[in-house]
Amino acid sequence: MRPETLKTYKSYLNTFNGYLESRTNVKYLFKFHKYETVCFIDYVYNERKVSSRSYNNYVKFFRLYFNWLKSHAYITSNHFDEIQLKKKEKKKRTIIPIEQRSLITEYLIEKDPLLLIVCKLMYFSLLRPKEISMLKVGDVSFDKKTIHVQEFVAKNHNERFATVPEVLLNDLKYIENYPKDYYLFSADMKPGKKQADKDKFRKRFEKIKKTLKIPKEFQLYSYRDSGISDYIKQGLDLISIKQHADHHSLAMTDIYIDHYDPKLNEKIQKNLPMF
Repeated sequence: MRPETLKTYKSYLNTFNGYLESRTNVKYLFKFHKYETVCFIDYVYNERKVSSRSYNNYVKFFRLYFNWLKSHAYITSNHFDEIQLKKKEKKKRTIIPIEQRSLITEYLIEKDPLLLIVCKLMYFSLLRPKEISMLKVGDVSFDKKTIHVQEFVAKNHNERFATVPEVLLNDLKYIENYPKDYYLFSADMKPGKKQADKDKFRKRFEKIKKTLKIPKEFQLYSYRDSGISDYIKQGLDLISIKQHADHHSLAMTDIYIDHYDPKLNEKIQKNLPMF
């Protein structure tokens, strides 16, 4: 189990225990009936204001947890099995316009060149922030022009060799003098023995957004979305993009064809067909 998954499960249980202590008189879970189940999950959604996606994750976790309790004879019924999941919210894929990317790049070259490399790894090599935080110096091959993403690093547990273009390899030349077992990014963003927290990248980027007054909808992760979208526009086939991006299916890759494009109206106006 990933540390992040364990942390999430503990959070669910802490929420549950806190609810039991503050909102109910239930001390034994065999007395946690359907009414208590409905009240708890309504509390999660209505008072904790979680998204439909998080709500569904709560339901799925407690289905598993209460099935375990049932299989070990702590309870006789799992009422979470009767809770319906909410309709999934469609993920928004926001593309950062090239003008905004140029503005950010110009700023990062001077103020935070290592964060710029993180952005380029997401845009060109389609790496996720968490994957980048787990990479080591030895994973970068200057000869093969690839980055080895091992299966315990990859989100979908698929080992892959992410392509690194020449322009990005030149930016990474500074790591050649560091030990191969060092993390590519450490606490001070330079290679080191201690892995950088993936949220470190996001927090640094959020500060820069405020400084440059970048719209809120453009997130650090939008660099990966932008890269996928631009590969599609360049004519790279979807199967290659699926493999490069480590998507679990072509349907996932296909989502990027339908995204928010702030310049769509302008493009259509300039490229009207003949009537």
